[in-house]
Amino acid sequence: MQNILSRFWDYDWLRDYIFCIINFILVFVFGCMIGICSETGFFSSFYKSPALEFFWTIFPVVILFFIGIPRIMILYQNSVDFLRDITIKVTGHQWYWRYDYSDFSNVEFDSFIVPTRELSFGGFRLLEVDNRVVVPGNQFLRFVVTSGDVLHSWALPRIGLKVDACPGRLNFIFFKPTHFGIFFGQCREICGSNHSFIPICLERTSPTLFSSWLSNFSYAI
Repeated sequence: MQNILSRFWDYDWLRDYIFCIINFILVFVFGCMIGICSETGFFSSFYKSPALEFFWTIFPVVILFFIGIPRIMILYQNSVDFLRDITIKVTGHQWYWRYDYSDFSNVEFDSFIVPTRELSFGGFRLLEVDNRVVVPGNQFLRFVVTSGDVLHSWALPRIGLKVDACPGRLNFIFFKPTHFGIFFGQCREICGSNHSFIPICLERTSPTLFSSWLSNFSYAI
């Protein structure tokens, strides 16, 4: 099943697929307009016929069907468990983030902005946090994002991650880190007066350092 779904996992493929359908519709409609305006050949007898009415009612349904099936497969694949190694639940609050590593016990913490007066040398103002999201490299991560109060948006532009945090709803986003480093982001939703003070900091480490980081918590696999 996973092999069947994998061909639909690529969003670039889906974009190109839909783009081809759009071009086909454009060429087809343009050709029909020319034929109808000339009222010659096939279009001279087909113009204003019941068969044409039936065709342009059914044809859009068929197009939506061929667009909808791959999209539904992607939505399904975003919710299945066998596509992730680690799941991290992200909950937005006014004005901080809460992270829960649901594959481990007692690995959960709040992440607040570091005030400017408490920044260490070389720290980034309005971006540094007291508790970073630490993830191991080359692991398929699933972030489950929600909100505990108002709308938020968990975004890390450097690595192309952005997902809305909606109260009462779980949104999913997948990510496989391939580069070491520290990545900063901020909430992309106007969530209140302290909107600019809800930063995000993700640190990608080696599996060994990740295990050492986990040892700071009292957890059991």
